Amino acid sequence: MAERERRVPDLPEADAYLSEIGVLGDMRVEIDECCRIYETLFENTDYKLFLSERKNNEGERIFENLWFFSEDGISEYKNFLRSESSNIDFVSPKIALPAWIDMHAKDFRPGSTGNNSTMSLNAKITTGDFGMKFSATGLNCEHLYQIFKFMKSMSII
Repeated sequence: MAERERRVPDLPEADAYLSEIGVLGDMRVEIDECCRIYETLFENTDYKLFLSERKNNEGERIFENLWFFSEDGISEYKNFLRSESSNIDFVSPKIALPAWIDMHAKDFRPGSTGNNSTMSLNAKITTGDFGMKFSATGLNCEHLYQIFKFMKSMSII
């Protein structure tokens, strides 16, 4: 009997998001573990996820960083699939006001996403030397577009 796939604890929205963008199996187990580490470190179980990913020259999806968005702040779990140690950045929303946002999209219109859609989003924070870089392909572009709207809504520009 195959082992039942693990789920993000008590986060049906995150579960639906990861299923929609095709994250299953071993990667899903890794993400669940990252969520548990995040919840322990930040004592927070009320957050949204975003998985930054891109396609290489052969068209294979390369998963990069896992992002956590909550009222407490924004966290980036760097290289979560390629590292045995935790590397998590955190910025408080009190200082995380984007002073600059750069978005590039190809074959993407909100509400109309195809397999060839790509998007990248870069944001520079007003204080400190903190920037955020996100990328997405296919259906994940819709989720990155929501992050763009969120960043724009809290921006000072």
